Amino acid sequence: MNIKGILTMEWVQLRRSPMRWSAIIFYLALGAYAVFSGQQYVQKWAVAIDKVESEEREMAEQALAWYAEGVKGPEDREWVDIQQPLWASWYTGSYLCKTPAPLAVVSLGVSDTRPNYARITRFSSPFDTRNKPELINPEQLMAGHFDLAFVLVFLSPLLLLLLSFDILGYERDEGMLPLIRLQAGSLAGWAGLRVGFQWSLAFAATAVLWLMAAWAAGSWGLSLWLGLLLSGLYLLFWSGIILLVLSMRQGLSFNALTLAVLWMVVSILLPAAANLWGQAQYPHDYSTEITDAQRADRYALYDKEAEELEPQLFEVFPEARHSAYVQDTVRDPLIDRHYYDAAGLLLNEAAAAEAVATEAGRERLARQSALYNPAYAMQMGLDAVAGNSSAAYLAFNADISAAVKAKVGQLLAFALAKEPMDAEKFQVLRQTVGSNPNYARQIPGRSWLVLLLYTVLIGGIGVWRLRKG
Repeated sequence: MNIKGILTMEWVQLRRSPMRWSAIIFYLALGAYAVFSGQQYVQKWAVAIDKVESEEREMAEQALAWYAEGVKGPEDREWVDIQQPLWASWYTGSYLCKTPAPLAVVSLGVSDTRPNYARITRFSSPFDTRNKPELINPEQLMAGHFDLAFVLVFLSPLLLLLLSFDILGYERDEGMLPLIRLQAGSLAGWAGLRVGFQWSLAFAATAVLWLMAAWAAGSWGLSLWLGLLLSGLYLLFWSGIILLVLSMRQGLSFNALTLAVLWMVVSILLPAAANLWGQAQYPHDYSTEITDAQRADRYALYDKEAEELEPQLFEVFPEARHSAYVQDTVRDPLIDRHYYDAAGLLLNEAAAAEAVATEAGRERLARQSALYNPAYAMQMGLDAVAGNSSAAYLAFNADISAAVKAKVGQLLAFALAKEPMDAEKFQVLRQTVGSNPNYARQIPGRSWLVLLLYTVLIGGIGVWRLRKG
């Protein structure tokens, strides 16, 4: 078998085929647009975070100036007393932000339908009205975002199929298969070399898109090279499908139609079936329990005396049992409000627990579907690299809950001590939120395993059938 001759023939055919060049150029153009669109979205995301953090800093600096001047608040609002923890908390509305990961431009995931920052106050919840995953702004959903992940998952296989569909089919239609067997010696090797050449073209075009994304994001770390390897493996999986179809030794029309049907099954029908199964197992409940907890149930707390809420107070802040205020018989309405905050926090946590369990169940079911859903296995890997998977937002919601609880607990500590707030305590209160994470992770092992397994299995069957014939 003349390897050089086969590869030279493929190169000559590529040069003389406007369809192939047009497909490659169109693929690169769509990918470039996806990178540009993703970068624009990520920039707006970063600007929004900078804006809310700037507003928070301005409020905090204003409060710190009052502490330095020895005044209790603004002159036009005499009722404000920042020496009280309750009022100080209004000026420490720190934000916990999910910052864009270094390669967030690759896959926007669910970032356009989930909150990317949350103001941490006494009343905050990770599942408040604007944060519900089920109650999404329909205008955002309709607009959508065309990201690079869409190109890599759905269009890169199409490019490879367009480049490869005529292999063996044309030769069979023209009655040239006996001559090829005679000249090449091995039909499997001849077809494998030709498919490998087309794979190299598709992978080279895909690598260009990855490099464009890295350049736009300014990130050249390990995630970029792992993403390139994942894309190469995904294209190898589709090369295996092509070899399997070619092993049937049918004509050009049969190959084209069969590959098109397989692309629809793998890229559309299997993900749709997994989505329908997930909705059946975990139907949307529109988070009515959380809404009730935030409204009716919380309002009902104010019908009770503060002393009636001591069990909830001790559950949130056990140290309160020995605090100066709890031991005192004189009540302070401003300090009593923290009792209601503690009880409200427990209400939110109890109501959110079911929503968190449902969301975690959906995520677990989606991961399991990757075993029979190679397209989702690829998508799951890209979302992990970009830090925009549903698992990332589950972790973000958990961090919001932890930050709210930490802030309420710190407020309780200051309030029950019956000591005035100062600049140092104010800064401690601000720092309960912590740093902003991006939740970027390595590509899950399941993605590698599923794609590698199907590549070896399907490609191996195709090669075996070609060698057998």
